[in-house]
Formats: sequence, C-alpha cells, structure tokens
Amino acid sequence: MAVIYQQRGEYKEAVKAYELALDIGKSIGSKNIQAMYLGNLAALFGFQGQRDRELLLHHEVLELSKTMGYNVGQVLSLMNIGTWHLEHGKYEAATSQYDQALEIARLHNLKGHIPMIKLNEGLILHYQNKLFDAKTRLESAIELALEIKSKPIEDYARRYLGFVLLDMNNIEEAKNQFNLAKTIAESMGSKVSLASSSIGLGTINLMNNGDRKLLNQGIEGARNIGDNEVLLKGLICLVRQLKGEPANENEVKNLLKEASEVAKKGGYLCDLPIIEELST
Repeated sequence: MAVIYQQRGEYKEAVKAYELALDIGKSIGSKNIQAMYLGNLAALFGFQGQRDRELLLHHEVLELSKTMGYNVGQVLSLMNIGTWHLEHGKYEAATSQYDQALEIARLHNLKGHIPMIKLNEGLILHYQNKLFDAKTRLESAIELALEIKSKPIEDYARRYLGFVLLDMNNIEEAKNQFNLAKTIAESMGSKVSLASSSIGLGTINLMNNGDRKLLNQGIEGARNIGDNEVLLKGLICLVRQLKGEPANENEVKNLLKEASEVAKKGGYLCDLPIIEELST
C-alpha cells in the first residue's frame, strides 16, 4: 500500500505505511526488512525535500548493512550518502563516500555498481569546474555501462558528458552525445531522459541559430514530470544564453528566481552558487 500511496502523492499515508512495515520488521527481528523500508523512507523524505531526515535514514541503512555483512547494501548506502553531499555542494565529503563505495564494489566484484560511482564522480568534477577530469570520468562510466549493458547509466552519462563538452566549447561532440542519449531515451520510453537531451540539443540550437523551441520543450517537459534536477539544468542553460541582452533582462530575472526556488525546494544546493553567479 505504501507504494500506491506514494504514487498517488499521498505522502503522509505512505510514510505511515512504511513505518508500519518497519515496525513489523523490528518485531520479527528482520534486519533485511528494516533496511528495505528505511531505504524507502529515505527516498520518500528526499523527494519531499526533507533532506536531513533522508541522510539520517541512509546512515541507518548503512549500519544495518554492515551488521548483516551485506556488501551491496553498503555500496548503495554509501552512494546515497555521497549523492546527498554532492547535492549539498559538499564535494570532499561526497568523494569520500564514493571512494569507499568503489573500494567495496571492487573488493567484492560488484561490477554493476561501478559505472554509477564513476558517473557521480564525474558530476562532482564538473561542479568543481575540472572539465577534462570530468570528461574522462564520464567516458569511463559510459565504457563500463556498455560492458554491463546498462542503458539507463549509459544514457545518464552521455547526457552529462554532453553538458561537460558544452562547457569545453566542443559543440559537435556534445551534439553527438545528446543525440546518442536521445536515441537511448526513446528506446526506454524515458520522459526524464528525453527532456534532458532536448535541453542539451535545444541549447545548441539556441547557440547556433537563435532557435529556443527545443530548449523550451525540454524545460517544460521537466516541469511537467516534476524532475527538479533536469529542470534546473534547463533553466541554467537558458539563462546562460539569454544573459547579457538588455531585452532579456526581465525574463532572465524570472528564470533565476524560479531556478533558486527549485534548487532550495528540491535540495539541489550545489546549483545555488551557479545561480547566484548568474544573478550578478
């Protein structure tokens, strides 16, 4: 029932259902059940913007996984904690968590988790403006994703490699990555990925010929599905192209206001310095 409540947007009822299942897990002494529902609660609190509660629960899952000797659970928890720190702009702490996850994954031959760790490391390097290192790490993530035949990770890595290449002014290769990601997104039927690749390709269209139709479609798509990460990327890309023209001053101001609100509400504090810089 908890999943149904969550899908309906009835989050209070979903929390109650997850907590009931958690209590049952505790009463019968099942650490597996406890870890599963604590993880579900963590994801739900994160989605609601209750990021501090989310982090506490990820740590609880990590400790339970350690006591059970559950290596996959440890890797996933460390990745979740690392992502929390990444999204809060705490890059050293995020890198530390990903390094620990990578060590466990390699030690226990958990190849399926390594591409996503590499991808997240690439995101950190991008935020730190270490573009060449970010490019190298994302290319590694793509190669590893191809080895394990993970379309979602390949798609994610190609999209973000595209944005890194845009910042490096390598427009043609960026376009190639976005088109490859779009093809994968279409094969998976992923609205999130299609919105993101549309933002990348739309940014290139705006740069090349002033056509912002595709970029607007990508932004609107992200708004409609409620994906704050992709929406922020689109708003920032659009502002970067419009900024500096007096005729765009009011629109830029409104876009930055929306971006700031989305970043705070969604817990993407790593984007606030970028938004503040664009506001000056």
